[in-house]
Amino acid sequence: MQRRNARRPSLMHGAFTLCAVWVLVTTAGPAHAQETAAQTALGSADAVVARNAEAARTAIKRYRKTKIDSYVEYIPSTCAQVSSGSWMLDTPPTYGAVSFGVTSGKLANGDCPATTFTFATIFYTWTAHNNKSKTDDFAATWTSPSFNVPFSYDVTVPVVRPAGETTTFVSWDAKGLGQWRQKLTPPAADPNFDFSGETVEEAVGGPGGPDTCWFTGSAYSKFTAITGGTWPVRPGNLWGFDHVGWFTTAVKYYRNKGRAPCGTTFPQKMTIKSPADAAFAKYGTIYVLGGSFTNTTVTSKRAGFQKTRQLP
Repeated sequence: MQRRNARRPSLMHGAFTLCAVWVLVTTAGPAHAQETAAQTALGSADAVVARNAEAARTAIKRYRKTKIDSYVEYIPSTCAQVSSGSWMLDTPPTYGAVSFGVTSGKLANGDCPATTFTFATIFYTWTAHNNKSKTDDFAATWTSPSFNVPFSYDVTVPVVRPAGETTTFVSWDAKGLGQWRQKLTPPAADPNFDFSGETVEEAVGGPGGPDTCWFTGSAYSKFTAITGGTWPVRPGNLWGFDHVGWFTTAVKYYRNKGRAPCGTTFPQKMTIKSPADAAFAKYGTIYVLGGSFTNTTVTSKRAGFQKTRQLP
């Protein structure tokens, strides 16, 4: 728990001096609500302002209306509520929406434990179905009869990962490899999530092989692992092509060496990085890729699917 006691300014009101006490208490992690200007005392010399014990949340869930902060003006000596006050939005958020309301609860500073107060409350709802950012910020001012206090807030949501991907064969490229197009699958709880603008990258998913085409003295190295690739995610959550299989030159070489029929397989682990990420993160399962050929055909394989063509 982090507690901050604000300045205690002497403020002139009418013909007498007020000593305003401003107490801020955070009970749910680091406070990102910050005073951005001096408060102005306008009312009772005995009034103070305090936060609700259940407020000051910064790590939130997506798409859920969440209480961010709540304040009330009251008199400590009598526990009498002066005013719930009200909020005004100064700077709107980019990835969500702010709303205001009234809630009931206890004071975070522990004062008046037997009294339930009514607080002016600010809420936030993350609305963006993408990972363009995992943080959002906004500013608002809370005003009561005795105080006018600006705050700025930062909220954070979890980054969303694909549940997996589907794969579709499209065509053969000029070098003889199968071209496969993938579509990222959003999680079931967020079926409209948009991963476009993110980047996917393949990594070795484990040991591969055997490469039954290879032999000692071969002009080609053993083909038992992915070669590495990075692709942007396009609109529609599409990425690719993933080029999988044997080059036509290698097919002809091994045929001439009497190695056909032969082939290989190898595991592929897919990772993804969004603008909100510092590093790539795994998604989906381990996919098996590979290729094989006979003296008349060539086959490309990806994630349980395969495509065969004639190649004399």
